[in-house]
Amino acid sequence: MLRDPLYREILNGLAAAVDHDVFERTVASLVGKDYPGVVAVIGGDDAGMDAALPDWEGSPVPVVVTTSTKGADNLKRNLAKSVEAGRPQRRAVSAT
Repeated sequence: MLRDPLYREILNGLAAAVDHDVFERTVASLVGKDYPGVVAVIGGDDAGMDAALPDWEGSPVPVVVTTSTKGADNLKRNLAKSVEAGRPQRRAVSAT
């Protein structure tokens, strides 16, 4: 028997369809609490970067956000896009 009334809501929320733009904005907001200055990069051709962390000494650090069950594959694909786009940054943050 489930006594926590929020537990069922959490399960229902996890099973529901995810709005990827809202998810990306939410991740940027959450990451921004620990890393001030993070910005969401919403939309189609983001060259593998769903958000960006400022690197005060160089290029922004890409944040790769995914809801895929194949998160590692998504991360590899997005980092390859970032390299193809000519971004020099060699660090990244992944959020699932």
